[in-house]
Amino acid sequence: MKNLTKSEISFRKQMLVASFLFAFFFIALLSVGGYIISKDLGEKEIFKTLDHYRNELQKMTTSISETEIAKGFKYQKIVTTRLNQFVVDKKIFDSYELYDSDGNLIDQKDFLKGGGFITGTGIVTPPLGKSSVEIKNKVPIEVPVQLEPGKMGKAVLNISNQVLAKQAEEFRRGMIIKLSTLLGLIFFMLLLAYFYVVHLLKQYRTIQKEIENQNKLSYLGFLSSGLAHEIKNPLNSLKLNVQLLEEGLRSNVERDDLLPSVPPMLNQIKKLEKLTHDFLIFAKPLNPELKKTDLVEIVKDTASLLLESNKEKEITIEFEEDDCAKNIFVDESLMRIVFSNLLLNSIQSSEDKGKIGVRFSKEKNFCQIDVIDYGEGIKEENKDRIFEIFFTTKAEGTGLGLAIVKRIIEAHNGKIEVIDEKVGAHFRILIPLE
Repeated sequence: MKNLTKSEISFRKQMLVASFLFAFFFIALLSVGGYIISKDLGEKEIFKTLDHYRNELQKMTTSISETEIAKGFKYQKIVTTRLNQFVVDKKIFDSYELYDSDGNLIDQKDFLKGGGFITGTGIVTPPLGKSSVEIKNKVPIEVPVQLEPGKMGKAVLNISNQVLAKQAEEFRRGMIIKLSTLLGLIFFMLLLAYFYVVHLLKQYRTIQKEIENQNKLSYLGFLSSGLAHEIKNPLNSLKLNVQLLEEGLRSNVERDDLLPSVPPMLNQIKKLEKLTHDFLIFAKPLNPELKKTDLVEIVKDTASLLLESNKEKEITIEFEEDDCAKNIFVDESLMRIVFSNLLLNSIQSSEDKGKIGVRFSKEKNFCQIDVIDYGEGIKEENKDRIFEIFFTTKAEGTGLGLAIVKRIIEAHNGKIEVIDEKVGAHFRILIPLE
């Protein structure tokens, strides 16, 4: 097995924990919901069944044919026979009572005790013909019955709460078994989906790594070609000057005649040194060491050094300070590089005795720094390319300065942009205060 990085191990752990939590809450929610639904459905199903029994019994007891009467059967006998048969067939009723048209009890049977009058807490029974039976702890269903031609009585079938509860429990048990089977299938499908998603994520990460490698190679090729192009011109110049120096030495040219070829070579060597230095800054990984820093003093120190080295231009830099920049967490050395590049560009773009403005201000959770000059400015067609590596409009430029500035600011979780101005160039930097 290949060695996994910390990010990959963390990713796998998070995937596993998230999957287990999702499965747990999903199944728990379905289980609770299924129990509530099955309980509610169980009770509804029982009463629905009782209502169906009521309709069925009513048809049986009110449709007595003349053929049965002609055979000598009495209405009451036919009704009681059908009641007995009905109770035996359905197997859930405990007893029944039969009442005449005046509401007097004329017949009763207890199927739990094998017939006769019921005593105890279930049903309190008076003597026949006196009054209706008092029902306790039982659910009755009533149906009209025909006891004599033109006279209707009623039959009351009783089912105990215990039997109802048992019937509902059996229904719920069946529902739970079905629901459990469904949950098992859902869990199995989720498991398959999980492994499939993991497989897709692995493929995605593999493809992503391949794309990243391709991008790195492409970018490396771009950097290499750009660097080779920037190095080529100074090397050609050096080569030419060295050849001239060599020819002069071979032909015994006077020393004073050879000296003019030395400064151009030194200039080209300095240019190569700066190019190499800037490229290393751009190419190496940036890990800013954030410390509480007075950014105003850093910018002022950098500006002072640049003005000293360019004192022939007599440039003036005006500062507008703000407390937000005096206690900000930045990498001091990297910030010196940022403002060295920006201020040097402004000085080189400004006319002699020109002015440059540096303004500090607080904008929400950011410290905003504006560097403004009144020189030749940035052409409209170049604004979108100004931060590209190796892009420059200066004959002696390397095209790395602003690319480095952008990379350093972004390493601080900040942002740099060009603000449209009619005259000169205006760069705005935003650095998080936290």
